[in-house]
Amino acid sequence: MKLSDRHRRLLLVEQGSHALLINLVLNGVIAWALLRGNDVVPLWGEVSMGVDLLATGVLLPVGMCEIVSRIVASQVRSGKLPALERNQVAGNGMHRRSIHLRAFVLAIFGLVGVSLPLVFLLDAANAQPVPFNSFVAFKAAWAGILAMILSPIVAWWALSSASAEVLELADA
Repeated sequence: MKLSDRHRRLLLVEQGSHALLINLVLNGVIAWALLRGNDVVPLWGEVSMGVDLLATGVLLPVGMCEIVSRIVASQVRSGKLPALERNQVAGNGMHRRSIHLRAFVLAIFGLVGVSLPLVFLLDAANAQPVPFNSFVAFKAAWAGILAMILSPIVAWWALSSASAEVLELADA
């Protein structure tokens, strides 16, 4: 299956590198704002690395899914982004599920598959407390990389879903 240049740009640049940069900055600012005033950040506590990383592992995938899905679908419906060809849209898959269910699945993945193992490794390595600036930089980079991995998946689901709708309307 060969994707058009526009679809490759969407997945690699707009949803890959742009997601990395946006989330690098955004999550760095959020970590700074939530944890400022601390010289070091412990792994556990009300204001801590563990709570911040676990929350980000859930909220980042949910927020991205809700936002990116709607933007991509809107671009397909308006014609700014071409729909996929019929042979590029699978009959079944996550793209056939609601945006909220997709967000829930990604939230579970973010928590169980990404955040919990990371926090477990930090705990096992006794990696605490961490200097404030070091944690902010780590959190920004980690969230940016997570976004760069998840955003193209979310965009693909949204592109496939919107394309299926366009194809079904064309058949009617």
